[in-house]
Amino acid sequence: MPGFGCSLEELGVVVGVVLDSVVLVDVESVVDSVVLVEVESVVDSVVLVDVESVVESVVSV
Repeated sequence: MPGFGCSLEELGVVVGVVLDSVVLVDVESVVDSVVLVEVESVVDSVVLVDVESVVESVVSV
């Protein structure tokens, strides 16, 4: 059954491609969320510093 073996190979390729794309999506979403957390923490700390400096200057005045 040469046709059966060929279809098995094709099935393997399809499964491999599907697994690759799923793993890629997972890795991308993990990287995205990590980058988002980093950006958010940086933005939060910058905003906090700005607010603190403004409050300090207002209080000192």
